[in-house]
Amino acid sequence: MRQPRHTAPLPLLLPWLIMVVCCAGVCVAADRAVKHRCGFDAMMKKYGRLPTAVVREVPRRGQGAVQAYTAASEDEDDGWAPIRIRVSAEDMHNPLRHCTAAGDLRIDHDGRAITCEADDVLTEERRNIILRQTLPAAIQLHAERLSVKPVTRPVLIPRTGLGMCDNFTIPHKHHTVGVADAEMIIYANAFPTSDPNAWAGPCFRWMMVVHLLPP
Repeated sequence: MRQPRHTAPLPLLLPWLIMVVCCAGVCVAADRAVKHRCGFDAMMKKYGRLPTAVVREVPRRGQGAVQAYTAASEDEDDGWAPIRIRVSAEDMHNPLRHCTAAGDLRIDHDGRAITCEADDVLTEERRNIILRQTLPAAIQLHAERLSVKPVTRPVLIPRTGLGMCDNFTIPHKHHTVGVADAEMIIYANAFPTSDPNAWAGPCFRWMMVVHLLPP
């Protein structure tokens, strides 16, 4: 079992990513009733954190731009496991949904028309950095601190009430079949903003039991 530290909403995960991120499935509760593992703190100090690795699944033909970053721990026999996060980056592969050249007219995350500048262009190099380096690193950071009771059913994304995520492309199957093997889904795109910091916000949330591990 993981040692809970406190109960808190986590509406802004991955706030420093260099892109606009929209989260579905925010962890909002910790189980106070679970007893501590015997000697957990002492073991952590002596041996360090449990080994965790992030694995990026390469989409199969026909799967689209949904990618899974799975954090795998060696200590999953107690029913707790690192949070599983899936990333849908449809808009980052659609040239009409991000800046491809200076002078392009696009609609940003707030639904406002914007004119792209040269620095706003999402190049192949930038996209690869985001999807292959930044996201896996950020997800590992959170997976090392968040353990959950894994969701056993696909997560269905509602068609309404998504707020800012209405301006993101959500695959049709996410509304009908759902997203399997995930506790969180991130819808990602890259937009120019007046604020130098990127951010994340919730589309919707459900209650989940989560343990926050000490840093």
